[in-house]
Amino acid sequence: MEEGLTSTEKTSAVFVNIENATTDVSEKISTVSTAIEEIRTMTTEVAGGAKQVEELAIQASAEAQSTSAATEEQLAANEEITSSSQTLAELAERLQSDMGRFRV
Repeated sequence: MEEGLTSTEKTSAVFVNIENATTDVSEKISTVSTAIEEIRTMTTEVAGGAKQVEELAIQASAEAQSTSAATEEQLAANEEITSSSQTLAELAERLQSDMGRFRV
C-alpha cells in the first residue's frame, strides 16, 4: 500500500510539473503572439511611411520637371531679348549713321 501511495504521489507530482510546464508554454506563446502583433503593426506603419515617401518623390519629380521646363522657357525668352537688343543696337547705329548725312 505504501508503494501505491508513493506511486500516486509521484504521478501527482508529474502532473503538477506538466501543468506548470503547460502554463509556462501558454504564457510564452501569448508573449510571442503579442510580439508578432506588434511587429505586424510596425510593418503596416513602415509600409504606410514608404508609400508616403514614394508619393513625395513622385511629386518632387513632377515639380522638378515643371521647374526645368519653366527655366528652359525663361532661357529662350532671354535669348530672344538678347537677339532683339542686338538688332535694336544695330538699327540705332544705322540710324545714327544716316542722321550724320543730314546737315542743318
